[in-house]
Amino acid sequence: MGLSYTFLGTNTTKDKEVYTPLIIPNSLYSLGYEPPIPAAPNPNYSGLPTPFSVIRNHLKDNLDNNNNLTTTVNVLNDYMWTISPKTSKMGRNAEEYRNEGFRNVNDETPYIFLKEKYFLVNNIIAQALYTLSIFEGTPVKSLTDFFNSATDYVQKGLRAFGEKVKPNALPPGEAGPPDPSNPAPSFLSQTGAAIANGITTFNNNVDTLQAIFRKYNNPDLESVLFPYQKLYFVGPTGFQYKIPYLNTRVLDINNSFGESVENITGNLIDLINSGTGFTEVVAGTGKLLSQAGTAKIERAKHYQYPSEGPAIEVVFPLYNTSPATYEDVLNNYKLVLLLMYQNLPLRQDKIIVEPPVLYDVTIPGNRRAPYCYVSSLVVNYRGSTRLMDLDLGGISSTNENVSIPAKLKTIVPDMYEIRMTLQPMIATTKNLLFATVTDNVVKATTQSFE
Repeated sequence: MGLSYTFLGTNTTKDKEVYTPLIIPNSLYSLGYEPPIPAAPNPNYSGLPTPFSVIRNHLKDNLDNNNNLTTTVNVLNDYMWTISPKTSKMGRNAEEYRNEGFRNVNDETPYIFLKEKYFLVNNIIAQALYTLSIFEGTPVKSLTDFFNSATDYVQKGLRAFGEKVKPNALPPGEAGPPDPSNPAPSFLSQTGAAIANGITTFNNNVDTLQAIFRKYNNPDLESVLFPYQKLYFVGPTGFQYKIPYLNTRVLDINNSFGESVENITGNLIDLINSGTGFTEVVAGTGKLLSQAGTAKIERAKHYQYPSEGPAIEVVFPLYNTSPATYEDVLNNYKLVLLLMYQNLPLRQDKIIVEPPVLYDVTIPGNRRAPYCYVSSLVVNYRGSTRLMDLDLGGISSTNENVSIPAKLKTIVPDMYEIRMTLQPMIATTKNLLFATVTDNVVKATTQSFE
């Protein structure tokens, strides 16, 4: 049947509102992977959750049961990116080599392996928890105190601003007749109170987040990558991709040293610089009449640690012409749709925007980048194009109010050219390169950060 997936939507929506769904593999949905959707709101519940919120919370609350919720889209072996026979894509294993006396060598085509993931919590919160864990013995109370301070700041600041700009002003259309005995509070004061209440609500969940933080371990990180453990809270979307890697550029290192130095007390830097400058002035003045040159003391340069690694370029074709079959054409279209869909942001409502997915990337024996986002994804149509009616069998929706057509009229080229740029979110280090030659053995930490 080829590539198949389900748009995980919800029927519990307001009139004329259909939440944009997420995609999960049909293999997972058929196994009963369907996070519970609340049937009725509780007293503190405003609005209905989108599927994203439900899935994210389900994964976050069930970290122990989500290590194998994936299916692999094997582009390397199963898709029409070359007309060569399938044996030329897959190669032979070591046992077959041994049985043939290591003759008739036919190795596997190079590939890049992508594990697709969601962010489970806001990265600001993840950063706060990660940073607190660095200092042994730092109490969780420091995070609580921070949010308490934020509550007071927001509430007082917006109230003061509102009173100065437009006292007792409500949004247009909401102002009623004035009541001298009961003046209406300013709109900004109300907003400040609402934001402060939201922070307070979050603050009440800090202990829960800390418990999750202690429990969470990214199962895809090799043991040598322990410094990056818990840096991002991520969970599997259900999709993995094995894609032919046809580029000749794999290893890429750029280093930089400069006079600027980070994370050192500013007063100390000023003291050293002023001393060096003073010495230059004294020496230069003393030699003014006897030397033609000027005084200059060499300054030691400091390593400039980059914030991200070099980009990874992936380019591969998908053929829609003979010897490709109609099923190959359908799978190519579904793959293109899936990649584009997963790498777009999701507007959850009028305020909240959920980010696109990120990828754990491995190029066997060459490159390791556990946290990457797609900075560019371009699908070029090569050759002739035509309109075709494509069978959408295998694509379904759980929302009874949404209909997936049996046939979709769309443009189909002779070949899709997929150009993807993966941008690592952490710098390339010895840890990452060493991980390419070590086994993935993850040891759960029992250290407490309370």
